Amino acid sequence: MPAECEYIQANTDRLAIPLAGPGGKVAIIETAKAGRISDGVMPAVINTGTAMDFAWDPFNNARLAVVTDEGALNLWIIPEGGLFVQVNKPDLTIPAHSDKASLVRFNPVAKDIIATAAFDWLLKIWNLCTDQEVAALTGHTDQIYSMAWSQCGRFLSTVCRDGKVRIYDPRSGNSPVREGGDIVAKKGARIIWALENKFIIVSGFSRQSERQIIIYDSKDLSVLHTETMSVSPGMLIPYYDEDSSTLFLSGKGEVTVNAFEIAEDAPHMFQLSAYKAPNPSQGYGFLPHKNALDIKGVEFARAYRLTTKTIEPISFTVPRVKSAYFQDDLFPPTLVAWEALCSAETWLKGDEPDLRFVSLQPEGMPSLSGNTIKLGSGEGKRKSVEEKNNINNINNLNSLTREETKEVNRDITKAMTDIMESKIEVEEELEQDRMEGVDSRDWDNDN
Repeated sequence: MPAECEYIQANTDRLAIPLAGPGGKVAIIETAKAGRISDGVMPAVINTGTAMDFAWDPFNNARLAVVTDEGALNLWIIPEGGLFVQVNKPDLTIPAHSDKASLVRFNPVAKDIIATAAFDWLLKIWNLCTDQEVAALTGHTDQIYSMAWSQCGRFLSTVCRDGKVRIYDPRSGNSPVREGGDIVAKKGARIIWALENKFIIVSGFSRQSERQIIIYDSKDLSVLHTETMSVSPGMLIPYYDEDSSTLFLSGKGEVTVNAFEIAEDAPHMFQLSAYKAPNPSQGYGFLPHKNALDIKGVEFARAYRLTTKTIEPISFTVPRVKSAYFQDDLFPPTLVAWEALCSAETWLKGDEPDLRFVSLQPEGMPSLSGNTIKLGSGEGKRKSVEEKNNINNINNLNSLTREETKEVNRDITKAMTDIMESKIEVEEELEQDRMEGVDSRDWDNDN
């Protein structure tokens, strides 16, 4: 697989991994059917051309998009219960590019909107309802290494081999609305959005071949922080969890997954405990939706680790003493990312859907802070963009700074203390108060 491709893609029902050999095979594995894979033909989709990249539809766990070196975009619908044989006829094939197609990404809020990139230096936006191209984004002067949609689904960012970071608003024009950065991208780079689209994070290399993480301000693409990692030829693959503001960094053939907290106050990256696997990993497929996690077990992220022989589920949890309580400081209301917030037609008209959030608090489980979060039809919504034509207001949402977070944690600690004091009977009388002591005459020196 090319370096731009993710080696494993996961959702709550299925895993997709590429297979060696001709035909562009991508194996489809049901997560419910754990155990040893039987010998013989592995169930897979055959794309004819070499598979360059693939992605699951965030709103349909059965739909897989694959782009090939023939420039085609193939859409596959996996039947209920999974595949039992290899299939070679896609449900839909779109001749997307005249050159090798290298990247594919679904829009995170609009149904049936998908973006593809190719070696013709073009980004194209497609409406899968009509199978039509709706935008062709220009401005790149070399190979596109990575692209990512913003959380609100309006903007598309890219990092290119020419060293530039670009931000597009596909519905307002074909040219980038922001362009900047100075990436040493000869060896590759990855790009993601963070902190409700306030930051853009790029994983790449320095001129001394050191692996680097660069944080940009999405308003003007100014550099906020550069974190230098170890020297290694392997690209660091980023995954960002919005709710916990945690950045995971993994590399092919490595055993360590580094983790950082991303915050608004400098230096913006705060190192967390790393995960170390017993043997090298080929890749990690993180579950994109929080509704599939074990909230009672304080699990805030889950991934499937691909090795040369196995696929293993990995759970990322936070140790808590009072695990019987819902940890509302770790699990804020989460974005409903598993349901489309608007149709393709609505999105193409330029409408900005309200981002819907729901509480993850399990039924009957008291919260750690003592507060009960109830989100009704009119609550739990935040506007993604207030001024549609001004990129300086990208997702102008309220967020806690690091100091505010510390204050919230202090309030939660006080609430826990009050709860414990209400449950434990405290005796004010001291043990020595009940002792008789010695006669007062014994203290008389004259006697």
